[in-house]
Amino acid sequence: MLLPGSAELTRKLLAMAGPAWWFNFALRHKWWRARLFAAERYFLPGIFLHFFARKRLLDEIAQEALKAGCRQIVILGAGLDTLAWRLQAANPDILCIELDHPATQGAKTALRDASPKETPVLAPADLMHASPSSILSVIPGYDATQSTLFIAEGLLMYLPPARVSEIFRDLAAFAVPGSRFAFTWMEAHPNKPLAFHQSGRAIDWWLRWRREPFQWELPRAEVATFVETHGWHLSALSSPDELRRRFLLPHGLEKEPLAEGESVALLVKQA
Repeated sequence: MLLPGSAELTRKLLAMAGPAWWFNFALRHKWWRARLFAAERYFLPGIFLHFFARKRLLDEIAQEALKAGCRQIVILGAGLDTLAWRLQAANPDILCIELDHPATQGAKTALRDASPKETPVLAPADLMHASPSSILSVIPGYDATQSTLFIAEGLLMYLPPARVSEIFRDLAAFAVPGSRFAFTWMEAHPNKPLAFHQSGRAIDWWLRWRREPFQWELPRAEVATFVETHGWHLSALSSPDELRRRFLLPHGLEKEPLAEGESVALLVKQA
């Protein structure tokens, strides 16, 4: 079940992150909302439903980790995502931490200072260079002897392959057995560009204009070997069919377009 409060928190963050006000405006007005979805169908059909299903899956992964006894959750490059906030508010006895670039934490810092509820720890981190373990080791309350759930959603594909390997090894060396690592990655396919399958040149141009081109991909068949050589064990892989069945079918959306090319992997640290 999706954690409550997502829409409310997101609206507050959009209001504080000035450049994103137009998106909140579009969602609140029927005519502009129709134009927004029309643009989505033209440029990258099914990306909104993909984001919805991806986040639902990560919500469930986090809830399962808590049920298994994990009391620490670390989000790498959280952006304006609210998972850590909702988990912390619903479970005051756990420790949620966001490692993100200081430039993207301004809105969340303002929301944290104005919030009457429990909020996650906001730790400044340039993940292009800094090791997550070095930052976590000096955060008050973080217990390196306890299992942790690490989440990297929509992050690793923007990093160079060598840097991705460094992060995997760093977390594996730092995490204790029983820890988990959920991440999203772009699936590599022969003779196909590094992109969502339905995306066109406009999306590629926009990412390059934003200086955020995709840089890392991995064939689905090589995920298990890749994570094993980096100190982790593969527990589960998502697929478009699974996302459609679990998260779209209950809402009667199983026949709607669903963007493909990015999937979710769940890893565990073994003894």
